[in-house]
Amino acid sequence: MLFRSFDEALKIEEKAVQGYSKWPNALYTIAKLYELKNRKDSAVKYYELAVKYGKDNPENMYALANVYRDSYRYYLADMYFDTALILAKRDIALEFNLAKSYQLVGDAYASSKKTDSAIKYYALSSQINPNDYSLWHFYGSLYYNLKNYDSAKMCFNKNKFVLIPNFMNGNINKSDCFIKMGQFDSSRLLLKLAVLGQQSNPYVWKKYGEFFLELKKFDSARYCFRKIKTDSAMYWLAMCKLFSKSAIPDSAFYCLKKS
Repeated sequence: MLFRSFDEALKIEEKAVQGYSKWPNALYTIAKLYELKNRKDSAVKYYELAVKYGKDNPENMYALANVYRDSYRYYLADMYFDTALILAKRDIALEFNLAKSYQLVGDAYASSKKTDSAIKYYALSSQINPNDYSLWHFYGSLYYNLKNYDSAKMCFNKNKFVLIPNFMNGNINKSDCFIKMGQFDSSRLLLKLAVLGQQSNPYVWKKYGEFFLELKKFDSARYCFRKIKTDSAMYWLAMCKLFSKSAIPDSAFYCLKKS
C-alpha cells in the first residue's frame, strides 16, 4: 500500500487544488510528490506556482532552486537559492519559524559549498527541533560530501524516517556510508528499500549495481544495470565500469565510446 500511496496522494491533491488553485501549500505538496516520483518537469511547474502564490515563503524558493539545479538550470537555481537565503534570514530576525529558518539558511549555504556556515545553522536548527527528519537528512548529506562518514552516519541514524522506501536519497546516502565503513549487509538493506520505492528510477538501479561491483558480484551488477534504459549515457557508463572491474577492456572501451 505504501508504494501506491504516492499516486493516490497525487490524485487527491490535484483534485483538491482545483478549487484552490492559488493555495501555495497544496501546490508545494503536489510538486514534492512529483519530485519524489522523479518527474522533474511537473515538479518545476508546481513549485513555480507555489512560489508565485506564496512569494514570501523561503521553503518554496529553496525547493524550486533545487529542482532547477537538478535540471541543469544553474542560473535560475542560484537566483532562487539567494532569494531563499535572504527570506530565511529575514524570518530569523523576526524570530519566525526558527527551526525551519535555520535549516533553510544551512541548506542554502550547503548548496553554495559554504560548509562551515551550513554546519553552524544546521546545529542551531537541531537544538530547536531535533526530531525533523529532513534536517538530519541534509545534515548527514553535508558530512557525507565532506567524507566525514562517522558524522554522516550519526546524522542519518537520527533520521527516524530514513527507512521509508520512497525516501530514496536518505537510503542511498546512508547506504554509501555503510559501504565506506565495510558494513555491506546494512548497505544492501537500504538499497533494497530504495529500489522498492523507486523501481522506475535509473539512478537507484545504478547505485544498486555499483554496490554489487564493490562485492565483485558481476552478474548481479549486470542485472541492475540492465534496468537502466539502454539508450542512455548512464547505462553505457555503468556497463563500462562493469567490464573494467571484471577485466574485459575491449568491452569496457566499446561501452565508453557508446556513452
